[in-house]
Amino acid sequence: MKKSIGISPNIETLFGTRDENVRVLEDGLNVTIDLRSNAIELEGAARDVARAEQVFADYESLQRSGYTFNNGDLNSMLRVLTADSSATLRGLADSGRSTKRPPRELEPTVAAGKEGHEQAVVRRPVSRPRLRRR
Repeated sequence: MKKSIGISPNIETLFGTRDENVRVLEDGLNVTIDLRSNAIELEGAARDVARAEQVFADYESLQRSGYTFNNGDLNSMLRVLTADSSATLRGLADSGRSTKRPPRELEPTVAAGKEGHEQAVVRRPVSRPRLRRR
């Protein structure tokens, strides 16, 4: 099966340095990806082409929502995606967001000195219950 999809802005990040991300997709999904002047052509079995098309759609959606990929993140996500048929790029990106911890909040406390005078304000971390991973 052969399918042509439109090119979205900033698609070069998806291709990666020297097209390394495209090679990961081609090898992992058994498709051929060709960049044309106005479109991207996907060729392979119908199921594989549909999966590759979903990767491109997820990537475009993540870009529009302001998601940025750090060095090597996209390549790692694509490797997981090609190994696990139930994984999606959006799902992997969203799970990566939730594992990042927010900055620690500090709670002011007053340290008492001699004769009960306030000497300094000390900032201590606010204790929060931790979620356990399974």
